[in-house]
Amino acid sequence: MYKQFDILRVTEECGIRLKANVRPLSGEIRCHCPFCASTASRYTASINTRRGLFYCHKCGEGHNALTLYAKIVGTSNKQAHRELQAFAA
Repeated sequence: MYKQFDILRVTEECGIRLKANVRPLSGEIRCHCPFCASTASRYTASINTRRGLFYCHKCGEGHNALTLYAKIVGTSNKQAHRELQAFAA
């Protein structure tokens, strides 16, 4: 079983641009989608900090921190888990 990783730390590691404000009740932060290349002025995706999930409302990509990192880097979940553990140490 894989452990949970901090979604904000993973998005930072992957260079995903976040919008400045956080919705305090939902814990959601808007961001750019690295998969559908949302335009510079549009934040089409969101990160739910409470649940640790990424979701793009334009292309439908949705991932937890581990699978988000694996897909962006182009590696397996197993290798991504090893790399994220190294970052956490």
